[in-house]
Amino acid sequence: DRDRFRLWLHKLLIKVAERPLVLLRNDTGRPLWSSEGIEGDDGSEALASLLQHIAGRARGQAELILAIWRETLSRQPDQSQIPAEIADWEGHQVLWVTPWNRISLPVVPNSSDERELYLLHALLTHAGLRASTLAELQSLPHSQVNRSLLSLKRAGLVRRRREEWEIAPLAYPSVRDRLSIDGLLRDAI
Repeated sequence: DRDRFRLWLHKLLIKVAERPLVLLRNDTGRPLWSSEGIEGDDGSEALASLLQHIAGRARGQAELILAIWRETLSRQPDQSQIPAEIADWEGHQVLWVTPWNRISLPVVPNSSDERELYLLHALLTHAGLRASTLAELQSLPHSQVNRSLLSLKRAGLVRRRREEWEIAPLAYPSVRDRLSIDGLLRDAI
């Protein structure tokens, strides 16, 4: 839930900060959070809304929450002109936060064929598999499985870790939703 995520995030940010830390919106420069607290409008509503979107999209799964949160962060603002208020944060470690409506998460294309959907289903169900195992499970030639996996990787839907392919954390919500719409079994979470 949003409040638990907010507390967890607060502890995490305090732990990893090299010096006093501030989160600023990368489209306006307005402060969302500071390790030292913020006087006046602390951006708490904007941050709460962002956290609610992230927690909901990640279905409460810590790895997914962290992956989506990382996607919102940058070291530079979107604008070419840094707002004058940034001078107020001199000496702070500044992280720029992208608003939810500007975050781009991978989406399973409507053009995905049945073979790709079954590969995604197998990866989701088994929490990752080798390409050779996928080929055996799907009764497909290795070359066809490899082409499909590379296509899914280019779309940001899968990633390779060591010898196994798995659903990319940022793509998990989209893959899960698409498999649900198509009537395929989903993981238990």
